[in-house]
Amino acid sequence: MIEMTLGEIVQAAPTISSIMEEKTKARTAFLIARIAKKVKEECDLFDEAREKLIYKYGEKDSSGELVHDYKGNYHIQKDDITVFNQEMQQLLATKIELEIDYITLEDLEDLSISPKEILAIEKMIKK
Repeated sequence: MIEMTLGEIVQAAPTISSIMEEKTKARTAFLIARIAKKVKEECDLFDEAREKLIYKYGEKDSSGELVHDYKGNYHIQKDDITVFNQEMQQLLATKIELEIDYITLEDLEDLSISPKEILAIEKMIKK
């Protein structure tokens, strides 16, 4: 079991997805697949909570629908930006216990992985 913040899990998700595309030994592939499954579950829950916050504090039109720009970004009401940011930081700081095994450096030996990606999954690596 590994304890991480929700923010750390969200930051690790793209690296785990990238590693999922790599060819590797069966044991490593299984380990990464299990981690990816757990990370996806937590990221999905995070997305639901984030969407609720956006709906709670987002600007809405006269019909109650969220207003967004041409890129699809929602706007938070000016009076609520501070409260929104505080709640988002609290959400990201939530401690989660992932029921996964640590990755070892040996598990990563045959993968092409950057230092930036190592930093993103650092808490998942057994030192």
